Amino acid sequence: MGQRVPTARIEPGIASSLAQLDSVCELLREASGEPFRLITDQEPAQEHSTQLAPGWSLAGGGDERRREAAAELLGHVLGAEREIESLCCEILDRYEEVTLIQRLGLQLARAMDEDGVAQVVVREVTEWLHAASGEMWLRDGNSTRLAGVTADAQLSGCPLTELGPLEALCELEPWTQPAASASEAVVAVPLPAEGKQAIGVIVIRGKEGNRSFEQREIQMLTAVAALASGFLQSHRLARENWLAEHGRTSSELCRLLHPRHAPGCQGLEISARCLDGRQPGSDYHDVVRTPDGGIALSLARVSAGGPRAALHMALAKGVMQAEARSGSSPGRMLRRVNDVLSPELIRSDLFATAYVARFHPGARRVDVASAGHAIPLLVRANSRMEQIDVAGPGLGLLSAADYDESYRELAQGDVLVFYSDGFLDARNRDGNGLDVGYLGQLISTANGATADEIGDRLLGALDSHCGGRAIEHDATLVVAKVV
Repeated sequence: MGQRVPTARIEPGIASSLAQLDSVCELLREASGEPFRLITDQEPAQEHSTQLAPGWSLAGGGDERRREAAAELLGHVLGAEREIESLCCEILDRYEEVTLIQRLGLQLARAMDEDGVAQVVVREVTEWLHAASGEMWLRDGNSTRLAGVTADAQLSGCPLTELGPLEALCELEPWTQPAASASEAVVAVPLPAEGKQAIGVIVIRGKEGNRSFEQREIQMLTAVAALASGFLQSHRLARENWLAEHGRTSSELCRLLHPRHAPGCQGLEISARCLDGRQPGSDYHDVVRTPDGGIALSLARVSAGGPRAALHMALAKGVMQAEARSGSSPGRMLRRVNDVLSPELIRSDLFATAYVARFHPGARRVDVASAGHAIPLLVRANSRMEQIDVAGPGLGLLSAADYDESYRELAQGDVLVFYSDGFLDARNRDGNGLDVGYLGQLISTANGATADEIGDRLLGALDSHCGGRAIEHDATLVVAKVV
C-alpha cells in the first residue's frame, strides 16, 4: 500500500484559523513528549514533516508514523471546526431572516395604506440584502404604478417596462440577472395573489461587492413578498368595504335630500329624476308650497360628493324650506342660504351652486335666481328654445352676496327642464358630454307628452349617451310642464 498523507478539507477562509491550532500542537507535545509544530510552505523545507493541508505541514514528532497520526487528529479537528463555522453561519442567517420577518410584520401592521406597505418593504429588504436600491410596483387596474422606492434609486414614475421585472410580474416566478462587469445584479419577485395575476412585483438592484443574489436570498425575498401581499390585499379589501359603506351612507343621505312626494301646483306637472353617481351625495332638490298657493322649486349641487357634501346640502335644504314657506323671493332665498352655508363651505374648502324657481299660482309666471348653477332650459309650446340666463356667484365663494332675479311669463304647453351639472357632464366613450340643444330637440318633438314621459325620454338619452356605464357624479333632472 502507498503511504497515506492525511489532509483536511479546508476552505481559504478557514486557513487563518490554522494558526490557532498551535495550542493543539502544544497539547500534543505535552501528551507525547514530541516537539510537534505547524510550518508553512514559505518556511525552509523540513526533513521530517507531513503535509497537513494546502500550504501547511506538520513538523517534528520523531518518526513519520507519529506525525501521520498527529496530522490525522488535526485534520479531524479542522473538519469539526469547519462544520461548526458553517452551522454558526447558517444559524446567524436564519436569525437575521427571522428578525427581518418580525420587524417587517410589526412595521407593516402600522402602515396606513398600500404605499406605506411598499415603502416599508423596499427599505427593509434593500438594507437586509446590502443592495443598491429597491422598488415596489403595484397593479392599478390595467396599469402599473411605482408605489415604493428607496431614496437613492434614480427612478421616475414611468410605467414598468423592463423585460425581467415584467416577466416576474406576469409569470408569477422570480427573475434574476447575475452580476457582470457591465451590469448589476437584479432580482424581481412577484407579489402573489389568488388567481393567475400577481398584484405587483418587488425589484432589488445591485449587491455589495458586485455579487449576484444567492438562492437563499431569493427564497427569503419570496417569503417577504408573500407577507407583503397579504397586507396589501387586506388594505385593498378594507378600502373596498369602506367605499361600499361610504357609498351606501351617501346614497341614503342623498335620498333624504330629495322629496318623496312633491306638493302640486294648479296648472303645473312636475316630474323629478335623481341618479346616484360613483360619488353620491352632492345633489339636492326640493319643492315647497309658498303662502300664496304657488311653489318654490330649488336645485343645488356641492363641489364634492360623499357624506360631508350631503350634510351641507341638508343644511341648505332646511334654510330653503324655511325661506320658501315665509314667502321669500328666489334672490332672498339664495342670499340666506349663502349667509348660513358660507362659513362651513369655506372651512371645508368647498362651494355649491343652486337655482331657485318660484311658480306663481296657476303657473303662468315663474321668477328665478341662480347661484352659479346650470341654466335651465325653457321649451315653448311652439318648440322654440330659451335659456333663462340669470347670473349670481356660487354659494360659499363670497361671505356676502346678492343674487339678481329674472322672470318669464308661461303658457300652456311650455316645458322647463332643471338639471344639475352631473347630468350634462356625463361622458360618452369619446369623453364628450350631453348637448343642451339635443335635449331641447327631444323635448320639442315630444308633442303631447306628460312631464313624466319627457323625463323618461331625457333619461333614455343619458343612458344611450353613456353606453350603459355608471355616471361619475349625481345627476338630478326636474321637468315642469304647464298644463
